Amino acid sequence: MNRRSRIAWFAVLMFLLAGCTYQRQAEIPPPGLPEQIYVSPQLNDYRQARVGVFTFSELSYAPGMGRAAAESIYRELLRKRVFSNVTDEATFSNTYAVSIIDLARSKGYDIAITVELLYYFDGSASQPSRVAERIKVVHVQTNEILWYAATIEVSPPAPDTDYIFLTGMGYPALPTTLLLKRNAEKFCNMLLEKPQTLSDKGGI
Repeated sequence: MNRRSRIAWFAVLMFLLAGCTYQRQAEIPPPGLPEQIYVSPQLNDYRQARVGVFTFSELSYAPGMGRAAAESIYRELLRKRVFSNVTDEATFSNTYAVSIIDLARSKGYDIAITVELLYYFDGSASQPSRVAERIKVVHVQTNEILWYAATIEVSPPAPDTDYIFLTGMGYPALPTTLLLKRNAEKFCNMLLEKPQTLSDKGGI
């Protein structure tokens, strides 16, 4: 073996001994529909309605995140043009639905959307992120519930994976802001879907 070949083999050996790493990427499927759809109308005739989006409640251990959930849905409603006229009322938070409906009626809304944050946890490199929400779409004049659904998003972290000569670098749990957005997309997909009524299969 000549000198050049020995150098080449030595370089290959050092590469194998040192190993190499690559950054793994989280695989995120596109959002579908909410996991639980309890009520939906037989006919969606509300695209031209005047709509207000309200915060139903806040979690004591995650102040401000109920409002963030409502605002995320508001932005998604605008982006997808679900309704022709949507107003952000997320600063108004009240656990009494009648108070929200009274306010919606006084402001001339046709529909009130209330967003309830059920669970919120911002994960890390060792713990999963988790966000659960419930949405209620109410016809203000009649108090009829048009849509009622719940959804959850969970993002586990991924640990490093060691192979013989290769290490796949893990990644932390996705931020809760992204999970809120994905939940908002699910709700909007539901509002844009062909209306249907599905039975409760267990709840969230």
